[in-house]
Amino acid sequence: MYVRLYMGPVVEEMVHVPVSFQRLWPICILVLVTTLFLIYTVLNLMKNPSTGSFNLRKITSGRNCSTTECLAIDHSVVTNNINFSFDFRGLDVDKLLYNRAPKCGSTTIYSIMQKLSVDLGYQHYNSKIYNKKLLDESQQRRFVKRVKRMPSPCSFDRHVFFVNFSQFGETSPLYINVVRDPVERIVSSYFYRRAAAKRRANQGRPNEYWMNKNFEQCVLSSDPECTFIDGGIYSVLLLPYFCGQDRRCLIHNHPWALWQAKQNIQRFYPVVGVLEDMNTTLIVLENTLPRFFRGAFKLYHNTEIRRNQNTRKKEVAEEIKDVLRANLTAEYELYFFIQRRLRQQLHDIQMKNKEKKYVKSKIK
Repeated sequence: MYVRLYMGPVVEEMVHVPVSFQRLWPICILVLVTTLFLIYTVLNLMKNPSTGSFNLRKITSGRNCSTTECLAIDHSVVTNNINFSFDFRGLDVDKLLYNRAPKCGSTTIYSIMQKLSVDLGYQHYNSKIYNKKLLDESQQRRFVKRVKRMPSPCSFDRHVFFVNFSQFGETSPLYINVVRDPVERIVSSYFYRRAAAKRRANQGRPNEYWMNKNFEQCVLSSDPECTFIDGGIYSVLLLPYFCGQDRRCLIHNHPWALWQAKQNIQRFYPVVGVLEDMNTTLIVLENTLPRFFRGAFKLYHNTEIRRNQNTRKKEVAEEIKDVLRANLTAEYELYFFIQRRLRQQLHDIQMKNKEKKYVKSKIK
């Protein structure tokens, strides 16, 4: 009797084990499937770590990618996940400020604006200050007052980092700018500085070593003129033109500087063009800002517009460009952000034109 009472609970416990497993097996399968999915996702991201606008691994891998791959946009990313529409409210739409970045076709855009200002009936002002881009607070205040004193409608161009007018209690004008592939811009600037120095020989020519310095050796030897290090202070790159006058804007690959540049573009720049796609740039400028750019596309193609070209620029091997490209992460993220924005703006313009044609056909 004792044995039967003892064995009863033992048998009963053993019988309940498979019953509890039957209740748990769906949960076990769910956990297994979820784990496999997470492993697959992680491996896929490691293989193609896209940051939304371009393949970061390809950009930063230097010689491990071809030029085409390094500059390839990840077309699998849907552009509409970022709102590129521009809100003109709260801005002075009768004033246009072109804080032109050097070696990005700025002479061409400036020449177009000069000609169109006559045709469209607005005044264009050109600054002769080329080497004062970073301003202290008092200089910023004077700059803001000068722009605000200009009679409307008008446009103004100057090589200067973004100035936030609202910090001085004034309504901001509309900003525009044009960018260029960061490495191509660095190469162009390198040879342009030497060509300009040669033209100014009567003002004192730099030493022969600097004048004849080989660009490839400059890059490979980590010469300060051709080297950009994380955390270093640089005023020659593109990002400060959009980030602004804060000292952090000069810190290379600084996350806040990149974020601030994108915020300023979305808030104050109806259009930022891309030199490599001048046709799209002019179409978007003409359709977004007709008060200042109506007829720009036709003018560019049908007349002799001044283009500042350096005939002394030498060809640079792609391997050398890849070395430079490897540590320009923030510059390229900003460049591709602007490129995607411009393409989306062109797409929106094309869609609106199709809608207009459809409405006209219905009216007829």
